[in-house]
Amino acid sequence: MAPGGSSLLQGASVMRASVDSSKDIEDDQAQAKPKRIYTSWKNMIKHWPYITFPILGNEFCERFCFYGINTILLLYLQNVLKFSANTAYLISTTWKQFLYLMPIGGAIIADGFIGKFKTILSISLVYCAGTIVLTVASASNYGTHPWLDMIALFLIAVGTGGIKPCVAALAGDQFDPDQVAMVSVFFSVFYVSINVGSFIASLITPILRSIACMGNDSCFPIAFGVPAGAMLVATMIFALGSFKYKKLPVKENIYGSVAKVIWRALVNKTKTGPKREQWLDYYLNTHDCEQDEKCLEARSKKHSDFCAKVGLINDIRQLGSIVILFLPCCIYWTLYDQQYTTWMGQAFLMYYPKIGSFELKPDQISAFNGLCIMLFAPTFRIFIYPPLGYFFKVTPLRKMFIGCILCMVATCMCAGVQFKVQRTLATLPASDRSLVSFVNTLDDCDLTVSVVGSNDNYTLAPHGFMTDNLDQDSKETFTLHPGSNHFTLSYSGPNCTKTAFYPKDVSADLKAGKLNYVGVTPNGYYVNVADTMKASAGNGQFKLNIDIGMTSSWTQNLALCRVTTSGKTATCDSSQGDNFYYWETNYSDHQDDLDHVQAMKGGSVNVSSYVGKPILPGKWQLFYLNNTPIDTAHKRQKADVIPMDVTFDMEQQGGNFVLVVTGNKKKPSWTLYRTAPDSTVNVLLQLPQIAVLTASEIFFSVTAYEFAYTQAAPSMKSLIQGLWLLTTVIGDLVFTILTATKVFTNDAVMWLIYAGILGVATVVFVLLAAYYYEYSNYGESEESEVVEEDLSVDEIEDFRSTKL
Repeated sequence: MAPGGSSLLQGASVMRASVDSSKDIEDDQAQAKPKRIYTSWKNMIKHWPYITFPILGNEFCERFCFYGINTILLLYLQNVLKFSANTAYLISTTWKQFLYLMPIGGAIIADGFIGKFKTILSISLVYCAGTIVLTVASASNYGTHPWLDMIALFLIAVGTGGIKPCVAALAGDQFDPDQVAMVSVFFSVFYVSINVGSFIASLITPILRSIACMGNDSCFPIAFGVPAGAMLVATMIFALGSFKYKKLPVKENIYGSVAKVIWRALVNKTKTGPKREQWLDYYLNTHDCEQDEKCLEARSKKHSDFCAKVGLINDIRQLGSIVILFLPCCIYWTLYDQQYTTWMGQAFLMYYPKIGSFELKPDQISAFNGLCIMLFAPTFRIFIYPPLGYFFKVTPLRKMFIGCILCMVATCMCAGVQFKVQRTLATLPASDRSLVSFVNTLDDCDLTVSVVGSNDNYTLAPHGFMTDNLDQDSKETFTLHPGSNHFTLSYSGPNCTKTAFYPKDVSADLKAGKLNYVGVTPNGYYVNVADTMKASAGNGQFKLNIDIGMTSSWTQNLALCRVTTSGKTATCDSSQGDNFYYWETNYSDHQDDLDHVQAMKGGSVNVSSYVGKPILPGKWQLFYLNNTPIDTAHKRQKADVIPMDVTFDMEQQGGNFVLVVTGNKKKPSWTLYRTAPDSTVNVLLQLPQIAVLTASEIFFSVTAYEFAYTQAAPSMKSLIQGLWLLTTVIGDLVFTILTATKVFTNDAVMWLIYAGILGVATVVFVLLAAYYYEYSNYGESEESEVVEEDLSVDEIEDFRSTKL
């Protein structure tokens, strides 16, 4: 998982950095007696600091909470808060940008003010509050949306981002400074705990979300409530170790020290004084070692000419080199993070198969990433990297290069799937054209439609309609200029005898860039604009609009109730959201499911058009609804219904339909008009692209954390982790800007362009790696004594240099 899951990778570096910091405290003991490096399982278990187990439990529960919320957030934004797909993507991405800014704040608070333990505990309480508020908001009425939800997301971002740099660092503090083997083993377990938590959450929360509750066919209060409970458990588990944790005292804030040096160097460079070779060296123009505690302390241990700030300046210079090298890497996250936004949006438009009795949900697909991480991490180290070493030296930067290439491949694979998906979407015309379809609602007559001034014509059977389907290479609708268009109608058929009052001429004002349809009825005709936006509820629903054009008008509530498998009409139980749907007029909070009412042309009948709603596949019957199933207090009450003789069966997923009801109340006639094709592209086609993207993560993200650790100075290791997270923010910002400006109208083309942008960034990265960056070599402690007999000294040195 990355970048959120990559916090586990950050953990290795931060833990090792913590070990470095604890070395300063225990320096005297280290000089007095060499430390034993435990490398055998027997000795590691014997000397293991068991207080790390509450930290592992905390991390598992916290990651379960975060990924549980993150997995279903996009669906919640679109289906409960009613944001458009693009707006939902922007909110989700902006939330993550803010989230990945928070680690710097958490690190500053922990390192410079109150310490890691108090930072984790206090910010975890904020995190808990956010999850509780989100759960309450999801169960509340429309009046609390979306402001209460946004407050909750803000608190969650502060919580999960703020503790990110502290948890692994506190765990590292629990080990003796030189127990590299034990730290590495702990990090492996830490890594697994995070991915197991995210994997389980990605599987379970979509199932909880799809449960029917509170009269709806989904249950976000439960889906958010379980992660909220997990975060409460995480906080309690963490607090259990309060009196046992090794809590290192707060030291100098490295963030502040670096900022001070950079600022003073820039200021001094503008003033008169000694010329320096490097701009950072200008800091020394006004620095006085005799007034600096660090310099005085260092001189007492080393020699009288030693200046601690010179070392700090060199460390900052190395830090700058790493940051410059990482700048092109921001684009990697632009592509990678789309698996939680636009890739999931792609999954919503696909077909969800049943695997035995298990119904796959689109938001469960992201769990495959966590599974692949757990499988790939050891596999790559054992079976991939060694063979690659026969062809070239496997350096960190070369592995990152391979990761970028694989990310481009995964994105191109996603574009290929999207081209397939787009063939199952509704066909829409260019902005200067209109599409028009005709719907024949007559029982006994074939309908022939001719375009006036053209040779175009089309014949429809009774209850037939014109539709386009790219996936089947079918084109039936007329493509015309927007505005007023004229058509002639003729009727035929052996039983078609009562045509005297049927409409013969049609004048339709067509909307540009839309699919317009003309409903031809025994009582006249009407013109509407089709709803072609597919359902995004994530349970395989189709979308249903309703047009009521009977001889006696109906502008009140409607209900749709599931028919039992025995073929008898089910009782309309308003408490069963997956078996009962309703269209309500004049909501108490000023919303209305009755979109509009228009007069039938050529007759005296009105047509009531109701908005589209996502409906689960099955057999359904339409009912008049005489009351409101949810009262003003938002409590369910028994539905008062009168059945219509309108029953239809729809087992396919993802199509858009208009149920046109004509005739009269005693003998209604109905036509189910399809405005968008069914979803037929299997969501399992996303698995290969996710597998390739995960492989790129192993090559790129895992290696980047290792590279940043080994190349950063010991005093900078925590800082570089916080700065590395900023690459995620910048990458997501690129996506946010491009999405907000609506540069792309075709998602498949968008992904190909994104892949090209990453290709350019990869070239820049390679040039920087080859001609700009020089590897540094910061030594390790030489104060430890290897005493184990099960490993040779060379093997222990190899073990030291091995990163997960």
